[in-house]
Amino acid sequence: MKCKKCGAELSDDAEFCPVCRSSVGGNEQEAVSYAAPQAPTPEPENIPPEEPVDYSAGAAEPVKAPVKKPRKMNLAVSVVLSVVFGMLTMFVCQTAAVLCTFSGALSSHAVSEQIADIDVGSIEIGSLIPDNIKEQFGIDPSEISGDIAGIVSKFSGGVMSSDQAAEIIRKADIGKKLAKIVQSYEDFIMSGKSDVDISAELQRIILGAKQVYKDVTGMEAPADFDQNVINALKDNAEALQQAAPQAALGVMGDTLRVAFSPAVWIAAFVLSALFPLLAGLITRRVPAALMCGGAAYFVSGAGILITNAVSETVMKTLRLDEFSDVLTKVFSNALDGRLMLCGAVLAAVGAVLIAAFIIVKATSARKLRKA
Repeated sequence: MKCKKCGAELSDDAEFCPVCRSSVGGNEQEAVSYAAPQAPTPEPENIPPEEPVDYSAGAAEPVKAPVKKPRKMNLAVSVVLSVVFGMLTMFVCQTAAVLCTFSGALSSHAVSEQIADIDVGSIEIGSLIPDNIKEQFGIDPSEISGDIAGIVSKFSGGVMSSDQAAEIIRKADIGKKLAKIVQSYEDFIMSGKSDVDISAELQRIILGAKQVYKDVTGMEAPADFDQNVINALKDNAEALQQAAPQAALGVMGDTLRVAFSPAVWIAAFVLSALFPLLAGLITRRVPAALMCGGAAYFVSGAGILITNAVSETVMKTLRLDEFSDVLTKVFSNALDGRLMLCGAVLAAVGAVLIAAFIIVKATSARKLRKA
């Protein structure tokens, strides 16, 4: 038997054509149902829908884990701790500022520069001459009055006037030569090294003034002048050796060298900045930490500025002895600018921290009102 549709040979008991899948005795519609098998469509997973929970019957609501907030310390304790940390900050900060100022002045030879600019001849002599020197030279204290130029004039036995003595001192650059000796002290404090021989420097100063003496007075110095100077320095060699930086400063120089080193005052500034940070970490109150640091830095800076201004006023009004007066002016002029700058910087940092405190408090208050 053959298929009516495609003519393929069929067995006698066949119901469908194996080639075209047509029903041997049926119609087209039946054949369609036996078309070529298609890939089975995957059935969707049987996921049961979530049923809403009815809480009206007393069912427990799901519990969410609370977000842990950092626990703040008691307000009163926080204030006390902040004040304590602020005082520590202020103390360390002021110490660092002074060390920084002196370190900068000594390393840049600010003190010796001030001495170089002093008019040595106009210095009031007074207590400037030690008692042992007065006894050695048989000087009557009552005769010691006026300035150095006047005393030199008296020692010359009237050979030169006070004005001529002042001109000799100025032209011989005695102030600058004395400054070189002071510079050796600065160098020893900062580096531990000093190659200045006090005796040799004094000899150079005195003998160097001899030619200026001739130019100013028009007279030759005594023939034995040089030898007398050399002998006087030799006789006082031991005392002059004790005045050298290594002997005069000694252990104190080693101590100052450490105290004024940049590493020490930088570490002190860092430590002063850590105290407010510790206050914030311990109390968990950022505004308290900001206020603690801000107040400490501002008071430190303002205190340095005010102290500097007051000391300047006091120095002008108080009657100091001549030696102290000269030294006070030298150190004041050498440190004034640096100390004022340091105080201004500290006050500015404090003002910034206080401003940050105000901003944080205002922002917190605004968020609280919105909530």
